[in-house]
Amino acid sequence: MGKYRNRACRNPLDRFIEKINIIPESDCLIWVGSTFRYGYGQFWIKDNKTISAHRWIWEFTNDSIPEGMVIDHICRNARCVNPSHLRVTTQQINTTENSESPLAKNAAKTHCIRGHAFDEENTIRTKKGRQCRICRKMHDDNNHWLNRTERLACMRERRKIRKLMGEV
Repeated sequence: MGKYRNRACRNPLDRFIEKINIIPESDCLIWVGSTFRYGYGQFWIKDNKTISAHRWIWEFTNDSIPEGMVIDHICRNARCVNPSHLRVTTQQINTTENSESPLAKNAAKTHCIRGHAFDEENTIRTKKGRQCRICRKMHDDNNHWLNRTERLACMRERRKIRKLMGEV
């Protein structure tokens, strides 16, 4: 219990500095203390609470983090605590700019699979994401020209023709 009681009396910045290594080729300050589940450093603060190390150093060197905002690692290294490698941003921007997720890959696309540009005039926003207006119109024209009853009747006619052709 003695080492934890002493921790509360020490300067937080001194304790923080003891837990970082400098990587010269990248200028990253790597957290070597304990980490949370996804590799982000965790730093003990007063009242037996822990905070993400990168959040603590941001607030120490800059200002508080506004409500609804997150700290983004520009260097994409979760253990980096170099304040110059961090920025305040929204969760959406953090997710789309710094990820290999399908969401990020789709957000980066500037054209549909047929080469039409995703711009204001040609983009439809739906619950499932965005669609190319030109491709959507082509799809509608080709596949949805009949209602369900008419399509079923058409399919029955095709079957009859196939049967007749097979018998002939």
